[in-house]
Order: sequence, then structure tokens, then C-alpha cells
Amino acid sequence: MDTQTIQLNTLPGLESLPDEVVYEESMPGHPNVPEKDPDYVFRIDDVRVIYGFLNHDGSEGLLFKGPTGSGKSSVIWQMHAYLGRPLFYINGSVDLEYTDLVGTKEVIEGNTMTLDGPLVRAAGTPHASFLFEEMDRAPAEVSVALNPLLDGYGISSVLDQQVYTTEHGFKLIATANTGGGGDITGDYNTANILDKSFLDRFWTHDVWYSGEDIEFKILRKRVSPSIEDEHIRQSIRLANDIRYLYTGKDESASSSAQSFAGHIDATFSTRTLASFWSVMELFQVDKPVEYALNLVIANQCSDPCKEAIQQIAEAHFSGF
Repeated sequence: MDTQTIQLNTLPGLESLPDEVVYEESMPGHPNVPEKDPDYVFRIDDVRVIYGFLNHDGSEGLLFKGPTGSGKSSVIWQMHAYLGRPLFYINGSVDLEYTDLVGTKEVIEGNTMTLDGPLVRAAGTPHASFLFEEMDRAPAEVSVALNPLLDGYGISSVLDQQVYTTEHGFKLIATANTGGGGDITGDYNTANILDKSFLDRFWTHDVWYSGEDIEFKILRKRVSPSIEDEHIRQSIRLANDIRYLYTGKDESASSSAQSFAGHIDATFSTRTLASFWSVMELFQVDKPVEYALNLVIANQCSDPCKEAIQQIAEAHFSGF
């Protein structure tokens, strides 16, 4: 299979990188290479970590940790898409079992067969990654069973008592809302406490929402040309206020928003902002900002949160 050298400064958002920063596209055309999002814009801080990790020979895992909607998963998916690298995944949940990762036994036409799970398929594919989404939602006994793999000893299968070795370039990546210590905020109340011996085998990268300029570039591509640039930027500043208050970074919010500290129990993703503008265009109502905010975020939170979001929005969109 032919490969090609990819200069990372050809990827959207990475134009400032020198020509020498390159990656050998590993498995072009593989069915598990994700599709590219033509509107995606990369952030150098996140890419630096992923790029270094993919080029590192160690067996450690990489954990991307951050609040909901901050782009943890999307940067991983899109890096694999643009680099032509296969990605296999599973979502963590309270009822997830280790066999869901490794494989199951099925009776097919009278014969008992072992069907490989996503972890074994990823490990058996050169230059592939296994993505453990929402890793902190899985039981600790599932994650800690990955310790031998993260030490470089392969995957132990309880189905056929085999140990599967990994192909060259295999990597394990995970996402989580918490750092593995459980949730004390109530926002991620299904998050589990992860074993420290497991976490000790990971690099951990904090992910935050895109900066205003990057988010503007993304939204400008997704939002109707009839929406003025400044109005898009107003919505981003509103979203940032909500994000800061939601995550307890009250001092970073605008002065008019800081009085609502402790009242916000929902947050904005870039996807929510795009939906906000879609609703604004779709419905011709007397109070379009209030109506759109109710549909995409405010109706999902408590009454104090809803009132706070509307008052913060009034400060950003006065006269709209």
C-alpha cells in the first residue's frame, strides 16, 4: 500500500508549523481511517501532544481530559483522518466488560467462533490506534485489565487464553471528563474513580475550548454568510462566559457575567453555537436570541441557570 509524506502545516490551523514537521501516512484507504471534516481547524497545543505521542516508541497511553464539548474526541478523530491512520474505538459505560474490548464467542452456522473486539483488531493493524471514549465511565476492573498492554506485554484474552501482541505503531488513546479521581461537581455523576496504577501508565493532556479566533474560523464556515462576523464573535464571547462559569473559572468571565457564578450548570460546545445560529435563522420570532438559547441550551438546565444565561446574553447582544 503506497504511503505519502504529509506536512502538518498543510492541515487547517497548523499553517505556522515549519515544513520539517511531517508524518508518514500509514494506512491510506483503510476502512477504519475516519472521514475528514473539511471545516475542522486544529489547535497546535493539542496537535503537539498527539503528534509527539504517535511518534513515541513507548507503550504508555494518552488521556485527553476536559469538560464536555471542549473537543477532546474531535481532535483525535480528525488527526487520524488527516494522517490516514486507522482508528478503532469503544465507549465506556457502567456495564462495559473486558470481553467487549477483546472479543466474544458466537455460534455461526453451528460453529463456535471468536469474534475479535475493537482492541484486538486495533492491535492487529499496523499504525492503528484504539480510542477508549469516556474511559472514566467504565468500571475500574475493566481499565486496570489493560495494565499489561500499557507495559508492552500485549493483550491477554480470557476467551481463548491467548496473548495478542501489537503491530508496529499501535497506540492506546482515551478521553474522559475527569482525571480519574471521580466527580465532585455532580456534572459527571456516572464517572468512576480509576485505579492509580492504571493512570500511572498514561500521559494526560488537559483540553480546553478553542480560542476565539479558531472558533470563529470554524463557525464562519458553518454559519450562513448572512450572519455578520461581529455577531458570530459576540456569540463566542457569550459562550466563553458560560464556559468559564460552568468550570469554576469565574475570574476569567466578563465582569458583567461574574455575578452569576455558581448558577451555571450547562455549557456551550462549538456544535451548540452552530445550532444556535441555525435556530436564529430558522425561526422568525420577536426575541430570537432568547428563543434560540432556550432551544439549544437553556431549557436543559435549572431555572437559575436559564435566567443567568439569558441575562448574560442580554449584555452581549444588547440592541440585536
